Amino acid sequence: MKGFLSWRWHSTPLKLSLLYSLIAGLAGCAAMQGEVSPEQLEAFVAYHSNMAQKQIDAGAYPEALVHIKILETKMPENGNYRQNIADIEKLIRHKKADALTEAEKLTKQGELDKAKKHLLTALSMEPSDGELIKILQQHNTRVLREEQALKQAKYPGLMKRQQANQTKTQAKNQSRNVKKTPKSDPIGQFRTLYASKDYQGLILKLEQNHLTEVPLELESWLVEAHIHLARKALDSGQLNSAVKHANQALAYGNVSQKQVRQLNSVTSKLAPRLVKKGKGLVRKDINQAISLMEQASIYAPNDTKIEIELTKAQRIKDNLERIKALN
Repeated sequence: MKGFLSWRWHSTPLKLSLLYSLIAGLAGCAAMQGEVSPEQLEAFVAYHSNMAQKQIDAGAYPEALVHIKILETKMPENGNYRQNIADIEKLIRHKKADALTEAEKLTKQGELDKAKKHLLTALSMEPSDGELIKILQQHNTRVLREEQALKQAKYPGLMKRQQANQTKTQAKNQSRNVKKTPKSDPIGQFRTLYASKDYQGLILKLEQNHLTEVPLELESWLVEAHIHLARKALDSGQLNSAVKHANQALAYGNVSQKQVRQLNSVTSKLAPRLVKKGKGLVRKDINQAISLMEQASIYAPNDTKIEIELTKAQRIKDNLERIKALN
């Protein structure tokens, strides 16, 4: 789409003659009203024209449309802008339709991750499309179900073994005496730290001992410790620490239903805060912004709003790289 605006406005490169005639007409009108100088108007038109062209060259049609509509609002008598708007809206419809067609084909082939990227591309063309948002949510649900089915097929007896181990551990604990010696209770030091709710000390003790195998009972304590510290860090606004502990809790397999609910409570609060922080970094550090939003999407895989923000950030990164290559 190189030179799209030029083609619509004039046959000469960079829309020179028509552009300056438009600037002159607007400048004359504004000069009579005493609002802005011709130089300011020229800069205004040139900026939005150039930005629209760069966005079109990068394939970011909705963003280009914003700039052209600004120009059309300033100069409604100019039919060229209306024609540009109509042409770009047509391109948006075509790109959206192509993305949906490709997504449907990939979904039938079982390429769900690739299909999701095309669905997000379609949604980025028209973020307000409620029906498409529902389709994306249904797609995410299907992906999660298939991932769960794959895990169950790969580890058919995993849950039963974990439940059996938990039952066995609980039975052993009930039969033990209250007073323990280091020889009879190899995790006695951990037990003391857990009982006193010294969660940081419990984690530190594990790091110092370098256990080759973590007992299921101790694993459960560590999950609880990381959840507690993640919640504490979140309450104090320490997002990095909260993410660290939440991820470490997620890494353990021996998680009770109560701990799952507690962990979901933490990550559901973490996700929007990560997105908010990421949005604030888009113009400063786009890579960090995307990293934060990707982490948020892991915590809330069915949150379409997060997916939209992530797609926007990724598109901004792509556009910046393309614009940088043009300069």
